[in-house]
Parts: sequence; C-alpha cells; structure tokens
Amino acid sequence: MGVVVFCGPTLRAHEARAVLDVELRPPAARGDLLEAALRGPEAIGLIDGFFSRVPSVWHKEVLWALSQGIAVYGASSMGALRAAELEPFGMVGVGAVFEQYRSGALEDDDEVALLHADASLEFRPLTEAMVNVRATLRRARDANIIGEQTEEALLALAKETSYQLRTYSMLLSAAPRVCSSRSELADLKHWLVAGRVDQKRADALEMLRVMAERQRLGWPQLDAPRYSFSRTDAWESLREEVERRPSLGAFTSANDGRTWHLNEELLVAATAATLQEGAFTRALALERGLQRGGAVAGAVVQAVVEDFRRERDLSQPAPFSAWLEAQDLTDAAGVEYFEREVIVRRTKAAWQAEMRRHLVDHLRSVGLYAGLRARSQAKAEALSTAGLAAPRLEEVVASEAALWQWYFGEHLARSIPEDLLAYARSMNASLEQLRMAVLREYCYQRCSKASERGFDSWE
Repeated sequence: MGVVVFCGPTLRAHEARAVLDVELRPPAARGDLLEAALRGPEAIGLIDGFFSRVPSVWHKEVLWALSQGIAVYGASSMGALRAAELEPFGMVGVGAVFEQYRSGALEDDDEVALLHADASLEFRPLTEAMVNVRATLRRARDANIIGEQTEEALLALAKETSYQLRTYSMLLSAAPRVCSSRSELADLKHWLVAGRVDQKRADALEMLRVMAERQRLGWPQLDAPRYSFSRTDAWESLREEVERRPSLGAFTSANDGRTWHLNEELLVAATAATLQEGAFTRALALERGLQRGGAVAGAVVQAVVEDFRRERDLSQPAPFSAWLEAQDLTDAAGVEYFEREVIVRRTKAAWQAEMRRHLVDHLRSVGLYAGLRARSQAKAEALSTAGLAAPRLEEVVASEAALWQWYFGEHLARSIPEDLLAYARSMNASLEQLRMAVLREYCYQRCSKASERGFDSWE
C-alpha cells in the first residue's frame, strides 16, 4: 500500500495527484486513520477531517500509526490541529496554519472549520475558513487596499459569525455596520476577485510536496516514538469496530475519480437532484450504521444478496453475473458492495418510523406534496362514492394474476417481478399493502374513465 491522504474541501483530487501519487480518502472521522494504518501504508497525510456531526479522528489513532513506524503528516485543517498537538510524539506538521496552532497564535477549532458539499460534488467548500479570512485581510492591508481599523473590524465580524455562514459576501454585506470607510470596502470588494488567499490549500500542497520529496528519498527513518503505547479498553473497542468494517477504503478510491463524470450525465438528464438526494440518504445510513458497529456476518450478506437478486429479477446466474460486470462489481468489489448494502438496509429498517415522520416535509421540498395530496383526496372521494373504499379483489378483477398484469404490464410498462414479496419489500411495504394499493388504483382509474364517458359505473 502506498500513501494515503485524507482530503476533502481543502484540495481537489486532481490537484493532489499532480503533486504525489496517493490513495485519496474523504475527510477523516473517528477510526478512519486507524483503518488506513492497519493496511500498512508507506505514510499517511491528514488534511481534512470531521469534527462536528461525527466523532473526530482520535489522537490515539495517530499515536498507534507512529508506534508502527508509519509516518503521519498533517496540515491545513484537522491535520494542522492534530499535528500541533502531537508533534512532540512524532507527527510531522507542515504549513502556516500548523505553525500558528503550534505557537499558540491560534487555538479555536473553528479557525479551520467550514461548511462543504458532499462527496458527489467533491466536498466543495460552501463557506470560508477563518484562517483564510485572516490571511486574505492581512494581504489586503499589506497591499494598502484596507487600513488597520477596517482589517480589525472585519476580523472581529468574521470571528463572531458561525463557520456555517462565514463567506466573503456575508462579510461585505454586514461590513457597513462596523466599518466607517465605504471606499475601503468598495476597493476590497473588487480586490477580492483575484486577491483572496487560500491558506489551507497552500499548506496542503506544501505538505504533499514535503511527502513527495521524502518518498523520493526512500522515506528517511523518523525518530523512534518516545512513548509507550497504552492499549486501553476504549482503544481495543475502537480497533474491534474498525476491523469489523467493510472495506470502504478501496470503494472510496475507486469511485472518487468517476463521481464528477457521472454527475455530469445526471445533470444533462435533469435527474441530478433526485439521485443525489438518494445518495445523501445512503451516505447517512451507511455512516450511522458504521457508527453503531456490529459485525457483518457472511450469512447475513448472503441473505441480502438473495433478496437483492429476487427484487431485480436476477435469480438466474447468467443475468446476475452480467449485472455485476456492468456495475464494475466483479470479485472483491462485489462482496464489499453487498457488505455496505447490509449496513444500509439494516439502518433504514431501524429508522422506518422516523423516515415516515419526515416524508411529508420531503415531498414538500421536492415539490410533490400538493399534487399527491390532491390526487389522494380525489381518489378517496371517487372510491367512497362508488362504494370501493376497501375493494375486494374478486369483486373488481378476474384474478390476482390479471391485477398484476394490469399494474406491471399496462400501468408501469414492465414485466411482472418473479418474486412479488421481494418487490414489495423493496418498496418498504408488505405484499398485502402493495396489493391493496394496486387494487384501489385499478378501481380509481376505472372510475375516472367511466366518469369521462358519462357512465355511473365502469362494470
């Protein structure tokens, strides 16, 4: 295994790989650095990491990696924080942000925090880190764009603003209430187009250049750790949790290069928003499941594979093999995909009640609520008037087979699934619920057609 680097909003993948041949992983959370270290890489670079909504990388993960002779480098963001704290133990810090934390000039975590998009948009930053604002305003002052008073006022304004809202446009819009010089603000607005400083990015590139040089030299031996690693109960629990994880590292590395190209196809097909919503849900389910831990037993994986095949009419070996090949899921990748599928399904099942409580709000957010509500009401009124609020199959259709033929063949224009029970489960419903929903829809459409023809009944 080569070099592993945890990176997200600070640096794009192609920028990192232009400096060093690396296995890029998304921002690190608790256990991620340990997982990478267990695979025996030449070195690990930590740039970005989570710190708010999910547990952060433990210091002990870095200490364990160092105790195994793995060099660990840090810069820019979470990497700078951990390097400043762990430099005495052997972690290598690089860059201006690291130096400021090490010297005590910076202390707060929010100096490097920002809001960013998800993996489908390459973790693109949506707000500005405070360290970048500081560097930018200092450059603006050195260039005589703003004076000391304006710099200090804007720094105070940025610092009191949550990292989730901190942007240059926000600062400029709020600046008149704290800055007296309107001309300086106007000059700053124009200067920012080309003058802003991305200190985090600069530090990340510097760290990668340092790592590239040390790789060229054959990774010179670092000083042996001057500490004894203590294996506490909490540490052993974390290690057991990480060792039970599906192999997500290869999954991330294999997918990050193609994500944007796939997203481009979704954009031109006007399906990006809907499918990204599904990807977001899957990411949360997987993340929640991994946090809860629990082994993914082989028998459970096999059961999910069998359900999956029945749901998609892939019961026969040949179609299933063709599907795996088309999805780039041959060999180990297929096993890892279904291990993740187990975790996602298990988490979704545990959260079904919570999901239903949020369904109405989600329908509102995607613009479907009003139309579905109106149709539901119209259906209820029509079926009640016709005495078919709870229709019995034998009263309205020749057979159950005829009902499914109508629903799948005419209504959905697809073949009838081999396993209707599996299909119903894939829709988060029982077969009885699906049958009644289809039966009510059948009756409603016949009622509507009869009404259009001026008949009182569609029999």
